[in-house]
Amino acid sequence: MMVTIVISLVILSLFGVDIEERIKSPLIQKNLSYAWNITKTGVSWVWEKASGLVK
Repeated sequence: MMVTIVISLVILSLFGVDIEERIKSPLIQKNLSYAWNITKTGVSWVWEKASGLVK
């Protein structure tokens, strides 16, 4: 997976895409925060259900 990420970054660099500039954009920050919160909620729910089965 790390190799895929590195290759993707190299390809984006060849096209002149500045990843740091894009990530610092307020809209991207808002979207990343939203996606993280959704993911965190789902993982927390699964973790609670799985830990309930172990007890």
